[in-house]
Amino acid sequence: MRALRSTVARFTLICMVAVPVLGEAYENETHRQLSVTAFDLSGIASTLQWTYGIAPDATFKTHLLDFEAGPQTPAEWVRLGGSAEDVPPWRVLNHFYDPISGGGSGILGAVAAPDWALEDGGDLDGQRYSYKDARDAFYRGLTASDRDRRERELGHTFYTLGHVIHLIQDMAQPQHTRNDLHLVHTPLEGLIEKYVERNIRRFALTRAPIPFVRRPRDLWADNRGSGFAQFSNANFVSAGTNFIALRDGATAERYASPTLDLALQDVVSAPAECRDGVVAPGPMTFFANTFLDRVSGGFLTNPRMTTYSIFDQYLIDRGRGLIFALNCFNIDAAADILLPRAAAYSAVLLQYFFRGRLGINMADNRFLLSNETPGEAIDGRFEVYYDTPEGVRLLLTQGPLSLGPNQVTGILQSPGVAAGIDGPCFLVFRGRMGDEADAVTGMAIGCPRNPATSPTPPSPPPTPPTPPGDALYGYKVFYIENLYPQFGEQCLIVTPPPGSTWPTMLHYQFFYATHGVYAEIRSSARDECP
Repeated sequence: MRALRSTVARFTLICMVAVPVLGEAYENETHRQLSVTAFDLSGIASTLQWTYGIAPDATFKTHLLDFEAGPQTPAEWVRLGGSAEDVPPWRVLNHFYDPISGGGSGILGAVAAPDWALEDGGDLDGQRYSYKDARDAFYRGLTASDRDRRERELGHTFYTLGHVIHLIQDMAQPQHTRNDLHLVHTPLEGLIEKYVERNIRRFALTRAPIPFVRRPRDLWADNRGSGFAQFSNANFVSAGTNFIALRDGATAERYASPTLDLALQDVVSAPAECRDGVVAPGPMTFFANTFLDRVSGGFLTNPRMTTYSIFDQYLIDRGRGLIFALNCFNIDAAADILLPRAAAYSAVLLQYFFRGRLGINMADNRFLLSNETPGEAIDGRFEVYYDTPEGVRLLLTQGPLSLGPNQVTGILQSPGVAAGIDGPCFLVFRGRMGDEADAVTGMAIGCPRNPATSPTPPSPPPTPPTPPGDALYGYKVFYIENLYPQFGEQCLIVTPPPGSTWPTMLHYQFFYATHGVYAEIRSSARDECP
C-alpha cells in the first residue's frame, strides 16, 4: 500500500496531540442522496449497458480493503463511496479549496480538494481513491486476465468515483471554499452540514444547469469563473466570513464578493418558518444578492444571503459584536441553490470519466476503428481482448491509435478467435483523449473471425410489422459493410430489453439476434419507421 507507514504516523499524530479534526462539509445521508442523484443525472447507466455490456442490476465485489458490503451495483458503489470519503477522519483535512488563493486547509500538510480528488500532480500519501486511482482500476477491470480480479477492479472503479464526487459536493458548503475552518467540538462546528443532514429529503436536488468541461479540474475552478468552488466562494457568505459593516458595497471578511446592497432587504416574522418547521422568533431582516450564473448565462437571486441581527451564534468565539448572522433561513436559501448544483457537477464528472466513444467496422478479421468522442482527439494504444470459456481474458491484438474527432483508421487486421469462442470481445483504448493525458475507454464488440471459419450469414427475414403503441422505436440499421453488404440499409423495428433505454450515440454496434448478425445503429434520431 502506498506510503502506509506515513499514513499511520499521520493518524497517530492527530490522535496523540488531540488536534481538533475539521468538520465534514456534509454528512453521510447528504452525500448518499447527492451521489444517487448524480448517478441518475449522469445517464452513465445507459453507457455502461450499451457500450460495456454492464447491466444496471449487475453486481460487483470490490477490493478487500474497501467498504465491505458484499457485491453491489455500480450505482450503489458510487453511493457508498460518496458517503465514505470522510473515513478515516484525517481525510477531511484535504476537503478545502479556496479558489482565490488556490490553497486548502494546509493543516498537517493537507492539499487542496481538487489535488486530493484528482491526484494529477503525482501520488499523494494516503490517497487510494482519486480520479487517477479510478482510471487505473477501470483499465484493470477491462483487461485483467482473472475474472474475479476484473470484477473487483470494476467495483473499485465505481466506489472510487463516489469518493471523487464527494470532493465536488463539499464545495456546496461555503466554509470549504472560503477557508473558514470549522473544528469539531467547538461552537464553530458546522451548523450548515448538521442542519442539511437532518433535512436533506426536504431539498430538491435536480434542475441545476449542467456545465461543460474539458478537464475534471474545471469542475472546481476554470478561467471563466464557472467552477463550483468559484461559484460558492464568490456568491455566498459563511459563518466565519460574514459582513461586519452595515453599508452599501460592504464586503465580507477577506473576500471582495459578495457585496452588501442595502436596497435588497426583506423583513419577515412569524409565521415564517424554516424547512424543518422552526418559526422565526421575531422580525428578522434579510439581505439578498443577485449574481451571474456563468453556466446558464442568466442571473440568480439568493433572497436570504445573510441576516441582520443582534444575535450571532459565534459571538463568544469571535469576541466582537457582529451584527450579521446565519440561521436556518439562510441555510435553506443557500442550499436551494447549492445542493442541485453539487449533484449536477458530480454528474458531469461521472459523464466525463465515461465520455470516450469508439466505433468499429469489422469484416471477418479485418476492421476499421473510428473516434466517436465528440470534439476530442485520441492518441494512444488500442487493445482487443477475448474471453476463454473458463472466463480468462486474453489479449488478441494491439497497436497504436491516433485519430482526430470522427476520423477513421485504415484497414487493420487481427488474428481470429478460435472456434468455440462466442464473444463478445472487448476493445480498449488507453492514452491521451482531448486534454486528459491518460484516459481509458472501450466497448464490447463482436470477435474477429478467420475468413475460412466465418459462418455464412443468413438471409434477413421479412421486415416485421410495426407493433402497436409508441413505446417501440425504429432505427435505421446498417449492416457491417464488407461483411453483409447484401443486406444494405433497412429500417427495422428493434426493441430495447425490459427496463433499459436506447443509447444516444451513433455507430452503436449490437447483435441483432433475429437476423443473426452484428449491425450498427446509424440513425441520428429515434424516428419511427415509415
